[in-house]
Amino acid sequence: MLAARKLLSKPTAEGAYSPGPPLPISHPKPSLLAKIFIEISSLYQSASSILSPSSSSNKPSSKGGGADLGVSADIRGYVKHEGALTKALVHKWLGVERGESGKPGEAIAYLSWAVEELSEVKDRSRKLPGIGSNDRDKADRKGRTADELTIVSLFLDTYNRENNSVSGNTQCILETWNSTIINCVRYTFRRCLRE
Repeated sequence: MLAARKLLSKPTAEGAYSPGPPLPISHPKPSLLAKIFIEISSLYQSASSILSPSSSSNKPSSKGGGADLGVSADIRGYVKHEGALTKALVHKWLGVERGESGKPGEAIAYLSWAVEELSEVKDRSRKLPGIGSNDRDKADRKGRTADELTIVSLFLDTYNRENNSVSGNTQCILETWNSTIINCVRYTFRRCLRE
């Protein structure tokens, strides 16, 4: 998580003035961020499965080899919350990567998925217990989820507009022969180009 935060520190400061696409030049590649968040998500998923009360590793064995981990429900809730948030961030960065690559349709799919997951995380965070007596951490986690939801919605709206707009340079014309579609040709106003 530290690597992702370090990569995003300068672009976050620059993006505070104009969040959303296009990304600033100093921004790390979205595919790199997606890979980092995939790894973080898998680590949270592993931790969640180890800490779950139904896990066989938590149950004391009759042979005396295993021991109860004694993990509180607050920590299990925290790991579950952070795992869900990280999973949504994976979809966010995969969507941004597709959008920056000029494929807004795929970006819309990933970002819609991220919005759904972030909405679920936000709804569940209302019931999230605070770890220890510090309610400030709980409020920070809720605020971070709401901020991510706002940013993902901004990216989604931008890519929706881009996908719905028709540009002369990217419009597709279908070549037909005897009413059978042969090829889709992109054209510019000057000449036709085959793909």
